[in-house]
Amino acid sequence: MLYAIFGGFFLLLQLFLLVNTRINIFPELFFFPWLVSKGLMPYRDFFDHHGFLLYYIFAPLTSNISLIFIKLFFIFFQSINLILLLFLLKKYSNKFGFILGGLTYVALNFFIADNNVWYEVFITFFYLLIFITIFTNFKYKNWILGILIALSSFIKPTAAVLLIPVLYIGQSLVPLISFFSSWSVVVFIFWINRGLLQLISDLFLFNAFYSGNYHDSYFSNTEMLKRTVLILFICVVFNGIRKKSKQVLPTVLFLVSGVVFIFYQFAKFHFVPMVPFIVLLIMQSIKHMRGVLKTTLIVLVLFYVVYLGRQTKFQYYYLKKQPEWIRSSITDKIISHLKNNNLIDKNLYVFGNRGEVYYFLDKIPPTNYPLIFLMMDKYIPDLQTKIIEDLRHTNVKVIVLQKPIDRQHEELFKLKEYIYKNYRLSKKEKDFEIYVQ
Repeated sequence: MLYAIFGGFFLLLQLFLLVNTRINIFPELFFFPWLVSKGLMPYRDFFDHHGFLLYYIFAPLTSNISLIFIKLFFIFFQSINLILLLFLLKKYSNKFGFILGGLTYVALNFFIADNNVWYEVFITFFYLLIFITIFTNFKYKNWILGILIALSSFIKPTAAVLLIPVLYIGQSLVPLISFFSSWSVVVFIFWINRGLLQLISDLFLFNAFYSGNYHDSYFSNTEMLKRTVLILFICVVFNGIRKKSKQVLPTVLFLVSGVVFIFYQFAKFHFVPMVPFIVLLIMQSIKHMRGVLKTTLIVLVLFYVVYLGRQTKFQYYYLKKQPEWIRSSITDKIISHLKNNNLIDKNLYVFGNRGEVYYFLDKIPPTNYPLIFLMMDKYIPDLQTKIIEDLRHTNVKVIVLQKPIDRQHEELFKLKEYIYKNYRLSKKEKDFEIYVQ
């Protein structure tokens, strides 16, 4: 009864945090699914370097321009992730760990994810499900494990790292065979649809190039990071002292495997798959300790949770004031001007990562490169030439230029020069410019 009461409370608490702050959906997760809903194929018809699975799942959810269906899907999976974590806490911890762990997870997950609909949130579901499946005995378990890892890698290929802990713990090669069998189906589908070369180039070769040439950090709260690392280090040391390292090894392996998502970009939302295993390791450690070690760890964790609570409170009030990406006033102004000047029926190109302009106007982009990612111009040396050829081929008459120019577009000098030479300035605002031909 206690587990049900507190489990319900944690679900309601998380729901309160999610629905009372903005749920932000980045362009990749509404614009690309919308393109898929229009019959376009990832990589073949538009450049992207993330996995494809969510685009096909989200495609029917983009029919409502409020994106309410994607938001509900996000809330549902955040709730499922919490339920799976509570299941693990009940199994591997005690009542105290269940209560403290549930509260810690709700706060830490909200703080880390920033209420962003992003790939790692859904990969976390597979992380938890795979962890549970490993220690459950049933027929075809190893085949299912391989399929689950493959599905997570369809969201982000780096999630294939889960093969390492699964193969080590399970001591079977069947998940590996199942994993590659699943990917062979994907390869065949893209091959028969003439998209295999683009899949390899965009999803694998570009990401290899990207990770080797670009590194950045968006994790501003380093104090929170330091405290978390310190607590984890203490847990590992204390488990070593108590000779409990073997019991927490699976948790540690899954936790460490999550580091792969922060290799090239040290951003908060890339830490999401690690969050449940951070919490699980802490609560397992408390259960394993005795005497002074137990008291010391509980006191340290309580101080950590109090600090986390203060950070989460600040995050909550901060996010309440933040607008959603898709609700940008810049986009509203752009669309209003296009409609008022009878420009929406003309072929349009947006110079800037404003995919929502195409989405709201229900216009397919004139190029395979509607969004520009960092390092794309380095990976594709003739990127600007290709876009210019696309603009000519599709007879683009209107160009929207976002101001200030984002850093993904600021070095596209050849493309900007082409726009300035071949189009005349029709409207100039602080946030955008409209060029017509």
